[in-house]
Amino acid sequence: MNRSVLLLAGGRSRRLGQEKCAVRVGALTVLERMLEAVRGVDLGSEPDILVSVRDEDSFRERHAGWRGALDGVRLVEDERSDLGPVAGLAAGLTAARGDVVAVLGADMPFVTAAFVEALFAEIAGADDIDVVIPRVDGREQRLCAVYRSRLAAVARDLVGTASGPEQGPRVTDLLDRARVRVTSEVGVHDEAEMRVICRGIDTPPDLQWALTRVLAGGG
Repeated sequence: MNRSVLLLAGGRSRRLGQEKCAVRVGALTVLERMLEAVRGVDLGSEPDILVSVRDEDSFRERHAGWRGALDGVRLVEDERSDLGPVAGLAAGLTAARGDVVAVLGADMPFVTAAFVEALFAEIAGADDIDVVIPRVDGREQRLCAVYRSRLAAVARDLVGTASGPEQGPRVTDLLDRARVRVTSEVGVHDEAEMRVICRGIDTPPDLQWALTRVLAGGG
């Protein structure tokens, strides 16, 4: 089973008011923390780590000072800007070298290599399943899940037929055309651990939670 990791960083972070992946949590930005974690995942001899962005040139310009954090990382531009995560999925699943892809929103500062490994294990050997999604506190974590890259064509079709941002495709639209398994258990991770791992920094209170956790020595 060939593996890739895709971090979705193409959103405009309107609720937070600043670029989520570039927010500093402790000594590192969120994206730097996530890249550090996923580099610990067994991705074979040629690790395939992708970050989907709205525009590659402007992204590199904004984050030129990230001390080599992007070394070995492939940036892929969204199929169409401002159409939400499905645009990033379309670009990333198309570009991925692996037949299975761990897909993570680029705003989850406490993702661990062990959790990503456990996600891959959930889909290993399940050729009849396209997506495995963790459920935490009754909510499906669709951007902290594992997808088969064969869904790329479906995602591209949804993006290509979207009339614009107001009627942009939803992740639900993609999942409606896929074979999905939802699970409340991912490896040995209990719900309390998954609650932390899968929580993104979407709003100022989320950021305060993350900063408080780091100050308390929790990540």
